[in-house]
Amino acid sequence: MNPNTIVVLNTSFPVAMPWLENVKAVMQMWWPGDQGGPAAANLLLGRVSPAGRLPFTWPARLDQMLANDPAHPERSNRGVDGKTTYSEGIFMGYRWFDQQDRTPLYPFGHGLSYTTFTYSKPKVARAADGGLDVSFTIKNTGKSASDEIAQIYLGAPKSAPEGAQFAIRALAGFERVNVAAGQSKNVTVHLPLRRLQFWSTKSNGWVTAAGPRAVYVAASSRDMRLQTEAVIR
Repeated sequence: MNPNTIVVLNTSFPVAMPWLENVKAVMQMWWPGDQGGPAAANLLLGRVSPAGRLPFTWPARLDQMLANDPAHPERSNRGVDGKTTYSEGIFMGYRWFDQQDRTPLYPFGHGLSYTTFTYSKPKVARAADGGLDVSFTIKNTGKSASDEIAQIYLGAPKSAPEGAQFAIRALAGFERVNVAAGQSKNVTVHLPLRRLQFWSTKSNGWVTAAGPRAVYVAASSRDMRLQTEAVIR
């Protein structure tokens, strides 16, 4: 295979890529429709900087996924005794990979562009609706203007309520911003109160998880750029 090959994928889900180390790049285009050709050409020729992010975790192997994990036959397509049980609770997708400490090929929220970004000055403030406003600064440290998609993750409460499940880190909000080459932009991502709550079967309603929680500003579920803390009341 020509080492300068760029592979363009038109898929809606992860696929095996045993040839990955032998190509220069891979571009996931999903199902773009009639204008997919011109759009791909603009991206490949550098007329536009790519800025999309993966909406799922791309596994390194199929058995990393819960439905294909031999340790969980109850979750497979065939199930146990003809019955499939969704035994993972809230630990789906990237939450499952984090809980099991498994390294994916590409993490949830991953994506590249023709430039690079740095993050700084994290700050968390309580919002009027009871939620949080997470503020920070993004700087484009490259030579191309591009969009960046900053993602906010919440850590689990340090003292989790009995009977409640919490991910190690859970996506709580995101913001797509365009930053010119060499420029900086101040960004604020609002997290509504509901993002700080969990569903209580005991109370049959949404309950705020009180106490200190880590707040991460990230470029993907595995690329934490900044960390601060909020005390939820």
